[in-house]
Amino acid sequence: MNKRSNISRKTLGRILAVTVSLVFSLAVIQLASFYYFFEFESDAVMREMGFGFIDAYPKVDGEYLDYVAIGYLQKSGELYQAGFRDGEILLDYPTGLSARALFTYKLATNRGKELAIRVVDSGDGPPLSQRPSRTIRFVVP
Repeated sequence: MNKRSNISRKTLGRILAVTVSLVFSLAVIQLASFYYFFEFESDAVMREMGFGFIDAYPKVDGEYLDYVAIGYLQKSGELYQAGFRDGEILLDYPTGLSARALFTYKLATNRGKELAIRVVDSGDGPPLSQRPSRTIRFVVP
């Protein structure tokens, strides 16, 4: 019985090692895919849908905060037609470069599906959580 127990432990160890290796490999592949998209495809998505990003620095409680906002909207572009306006902050995305990458990636990978994006005005005023927000629902072309 002791010998069988050792074989089972070795087998379980191998299965665990293979599983961890596969999960790690999939994570690396996903990260590489995301990096490729950001480096080579996100500009095309922004051009196609008629928008860009601007840095927004609303003053809240005497302090300037750093957010990413929609900007450079083209009136014939998809996002303008959906209801986005220049200077609106994307509430459900982190700040900085990652917000830009995540938002364009979400647009590109959800074509033909409806998205709901929460936005808020980027001007000075109360904290963003206390400002009136809008949810823009649209089907990504």
